[in-house]
Amino acid sequence: MGIWDWIGHLFKRPKVKLVAVMGRLVTVRVEGTDPLDVHVFLVDWGDGRSDESTDNKRKHTYAEPGTCSIRTKERCPWWVFITRWSKPISVTVT
Repeated sequence: MGIWDWIGHLFKRPKVKLVAVMGRLVTVRVEGTDPLDVHVFLVDWGDGRSDESTDNKRKHTYAEPGTCSIRTKERCPWWVFITRWSKPISVTVT
């Protein structure tokens, strides 16, 4: 574990909350822990795809129906820290 990973462990884990599921389109809201309130979120959608953005309201369309676990990490844009993964949430899409 590098020094920046260690610093990231000092912060609470970010949170991911389900906002809406419409068929295969899922909307989540991620909440960060950066005290400067400058967040870059990496979202792992649980289907082999992930993306990174500063937007805390995220949308994703799944290619296939099923159940996936969604989780997020947060990093400072200057790479001062990166957090551990959030606790995953389970989502079923049809």
